[in-house]
Amino acid sequence: MGGFGALAASLVALLIAALCLLVQARLQEKRPHLAYWAAAHVAVAINFAIYGYTPWHDNLLLAAAAVLMQQGFAVLLACGIRHHLGLPANLTAALALTAAISAVVVISMAIFPAAYYAVPGLALVVVQLYGGGLLLIHRRSILYVGLGILLLLRSLNTLAYVGLTQQGGGVPMEDWPYIITLLLNMATGIGLLLLEFDDAHRSMASTARAKDDALALLQGVIDTVRAVVHYKDRDLRYQLVNSRSRDVLGYGDANIIGKRLSEVAPPDLALPIERSDRAVLHNNGALVDEEWRWRDADTGRDKTYWLSKSVVRNSAGEAMGVVTAAIDITRLKETEQRLIQEREAAERANQAKSQFLANMSHELRTPLNAILGFSEMLEAGYLGQLSPRQQEYLAHIHRSGQHLLTLVNDILDLSRIDAGKMRFAPERLLVDELIQEAVAMVAPTAQNDHVGITHLPCRLSVFADRRALMQVLLNLLSNAVKFNRPGGNVTLRADLRDSQVVITVADTGLGMSQAELARAFEPFQRGDAYKARLKGGSGLGLAISRNLVELQGGRFTLDSQPGSGTIVRISFPLVETEASLAPEGGED
Repeated sequence: MGGFGALAASLVALLIAALCLLVQARLQEKRPHLAYWAAAHVAVAINFAIYGYTPWHDNLLLAAAAVLMQQGFAVLLACGIRHHLGLPANLTAALALTAAISAVVVISMAIFPAAYYAVPGLALVVVQLYGGGLLLIHRRSILYVGLGILLLLRSLNTLAYVGLTQQGGGVPMEDWPYIITLLLNMATGIGLLLLEFDDAHRSMASTARAKDDALALLQGVIDTVRAVVHYKDRDLRYQLVNSRSRDVLGYGDANIIGKRLSEVAPPDLALPIERSDRAVLHNNGALVDEEWRWRDADTGRDKTYWLSKSVVRNSAGEAMGVVTAAIDITRLKETEQRLIQEREAAERANQAKSQFLANMSHELRTPLNAILGFSEMLEAGYLGQLSPRQQEYLAHIHRSGQHLLTLVNDILDLSRIDAGKMRFAPERLLVDELIQEAVAMVAPTAQNDHVGITHLPCRLSVFADRRALMQVLLNLLSNAVKFNRPGGNVTLRADLRDSQVVITVADTGLGMSQAELARAFEPFQRGDAYKARLKGGSGLGLAISRNLVELQGGRFTLDSQPGSGTIVRISFPLVETEASLAPEGGED
């Protein structure tokens, strides 16, 4: 091989290798096949240098090195083509295949001296035919077909070179066969790079189409949203605007993409909005939620929107722009205002009702106390002896007065509870003493109704308001006796459960249905109308009792079944100190 031809062929091969590495460095994604092709051309450059500047035909070791570089070129070229086409390709396997082919070729050269020059070329032809065949089979464009044909021509050139060497009994010394090889190498390298640029162009076109499709899909999605949605870049230029935004802002079909709001809207409107957008962009991406007043271009009405702004960031965390979403809350604001007015009106009405009840209760208690006082004086005989009929009538007057006074007191308590003015004076109370006092007060009524009362002592204490807890116990005992049956029984007990003192009042009376239980705590609710008429009562006892318990930090539960009686449980924390309750408000 001529020195000039070998030098030119080596330099061209090294140039192609450098170009492959340069393209690999310039591309953002990894492309290992470019490294394969660069290594292949380095190998063929070394092969040309060995052929042109060493006595390889007289030295089997140099011949083996030349064969190794020659077969390495072909195998690495084919391996790079496989990787480029997305087929399995492994560098370790490629190097092992190169070594195996080279070993077979060198052994064949040593065993068959007549084929000394032909065997390396024939092995090279086989691998080049394989690479060209891959490109033709998996053709993606005319470039693939052209490069595949070029590799087939290289195979023919190799066969011609083998023929010359066999015919001349040695390597030709002229430069022209190697000039042809040089040109084919150059064409192959350029073809490989063109394949890479063609794929890059296709990838960019595919990415652009995917981006357009994604934008079209996103536009379709946000157009279906009945909210104002738009996206601006860092320069506050619109990049995405949905149809609702166009209607509200009055853009219609005008092309506002790429424009700022200040370019299409009056300054007094645009400047505050753009100032808010910049604040979001430069304030570490803080989310902004605020109300926004706007006159709709499509309706001409002043409307209120709930506006949210947030920053859109790229994969590196850098702010790309700001997205804005605004929901029309005009009806919600109108409803809110109406509800506020209705609530204020209801509060005024409730306050007036409470004031009326309080005033009426005070006005009624004064004459009632006089009626009860005079009736007790008459009963005691201060004005002389009364006939049996007069005593009977006087007893009716006294009972009716007491009933009416109880009703007035209940109404007054309920109005205090509603107004939040109920005052408590908590103290340490022995449960047994309270129950005994309550039983003593209710015992006469229970005897008249033939109802037994059983008290199970407990020796427990609670921290609560004495008057309020006594009122609760009396209400519960009175109901248990009142709605019991002749021969029935009421059981009172207190237990310690999970650091809670639980006072239980259980009766064997008429019981309540689920519908009656659901309404049991409503004021003036007396359950079954027939039973209520027979037993009497204001219907305030349970409502007041539950409030008196819960306002002191306790719990009030009610269980009942028709015909099986009722069980009421009130519980208070087991407190060792007198600091759990503080007086609230003042007495009306």
